Amino acid sequence: MARAKTGGSGQMVAFRLPKDLHDKLTAASEATHGEGVSEEIRRRLEASFRGSENARSYLDVIGRVIRSVEDAYGTVWRDGGFARAIIWEAVRMLFEPREEGQPEFEPARPGSFIARMGERDKFRYAGDIAFMLYHFVTSEEAP
Repeated sequence: MARAKTGGSGQMVAFRLPKDLHDKLTAASEATHGEGVSEEIRRRLEASFRGSENARSYLDVIGRVIRSVEDAYGTVWRDGGFARAIIWEAVRMLFEPREEGQPEFEPARPGSFIARMGERDKFRYAGDIAFMLYHFVTSEEAP
């Protein structure tokens, strides 16, 4: 349970973080502003409340697509390849649907949501998988 303390220019809150998360916040604060972990946390929390509800809705959909693809392919989306192509196609569909050439097919990890859908619908292209994901994560049944 967090303890709130008063004083200074704001409310002080104490809570525990996993070491790896603290290390990431420390590295981010040193790389960007050099003002310490508390300032980095404050800046990130404030940013999470900025923006329109519509923008947050888009970001939520993109996040759900990324989590589904990373789960299906066991890779971080930034590593590129087929997983990144699926995400790129899904994000483009949010703004401007279009079709172009596709990279070579890579099967999803067995048992993942994308693999199960692919067994049923025989997906072979990143655009097809992105289309399915887009419609699924914008529905109420999303994972």
